[in-house]
Amino acid sequence: MKEKISGIQTVAIVYNTIVPTAILVVPNIVISHSRQDAWISILGALILALGFAVLTGAIVRNNPGMSFPVWISKRFGKIAGLVGGLLLAQYYISISAVILQEFINILSDQILLKTPNIVLMSLILIVSAYAVHSGIEVIARVNGVVTVITMLAYCISFFLFVNLIDFHLLAPVMNNSLSKISFGGLLPLGWMSESAIILVLMPYLKDTAKAGKYAVYGTVLAGLHLTITVVLCIAVFGPDLPQQFRYPSFSMIEVIRIGATLERIDILFVSFWLCTIYVKMSLFLFGAYHCLTETLQMKPSKPLLFALSMLVLLTTVTSFQSETSFDMQSQHVTPYELLTINLLLPAVIWIGLQLKKIPKLK
Repeated sequence: MKEKISGIQTVAIVYNTIVPTAILVVPNIVISHSRQDAWISILGALILALGFAVLTGAIVRNNPGMSFPVWISKRFGKIAGLVGGLLLAQYYISISAVILQEFINILSDQILLKTPNIVLMSLILIVSAYAVHSGIEVIARVNGVVTVITMLAYCISFFLFVNLIDFHLLAPVMNNSLSKISFGGLLPLGWMSESAIILVLMPYLKDTAKAGKYAVYGTVLAGLHLTITVVLCIAVFGPDLPQQFRYPSFSMIEVIRIGATLERIDILFVSFWLCTIYVKMSLFLFGAYHCLTETLQMKPSKPLLFALSMLVLLTTVTSFQSETSFDMQSQHVTPYELLTINLLLPAVIWIGLQLKKIPKLK
């Protein structure tokens, strides 16, 4: 494979694999469970997620640069490669549908109120499919630019509403039971486990020996971002009000006013967020496309990419009939799906490597 991505690009990919959708869903749900201790829930989830990242990195270090399905076939046989590759492909298709629906919810609620959802979905998939066709190097470069811009935007936003922050609203600390705090960390743990995308990036890394470090760094950045966002939500609105908002992180931006003339700054920040969600959509569509072509030994082609995009579109349309059903899936299904694939699959592979004690392929 000629395409290669650097360590910094890999860290940025892991970061933007987690943050764009997690920043929407996590604050509301975690605060509803842990209230002012929500930031503790996220920090606890971050510590566990770092263990997942290290585990995934250990697996990648055993790979001499092959794609995930091919490597599994070499190590454990063709059936294991077929099952593992298709399982991962199905996961990326399913989560791509979730990402697409989250994208549509924001656009239809905040910006394009009258545009039919099917039109928005089609346009998003066209752009994402074009990015996938251009290759992982192009996605990585675009992601690097988007990451820098969005981080600057978040830093600026902090200074814009610093006068609204009251850190006393975070007290008393550890006022909730340990069981509630732990349960509140389950959802962010699922999202932060998405650092397992490093498995798909294996053949494209310039230095596979440092894959674990890249996954850890990206997860730390994403975890700290989520922690700061939740802390600010509570410090601005208190522990009760964020539970009433669909997207508390965006609601914070909506209250910003500069004098009496400059308002609706939230549109600017939503625009930056849209760039990150396009990148994440492209990454997951790339993951599905990569796993399918490598597992089924198919030549990458535009018709196949088009068919895959249509499958994601149909999955989104048929799976989420209403915002209520989507919210229920986001809270009670998606976190477990994330943990099952991103934790259980690497754990099974790692245990298999330990049992077989097969030396590295050369």
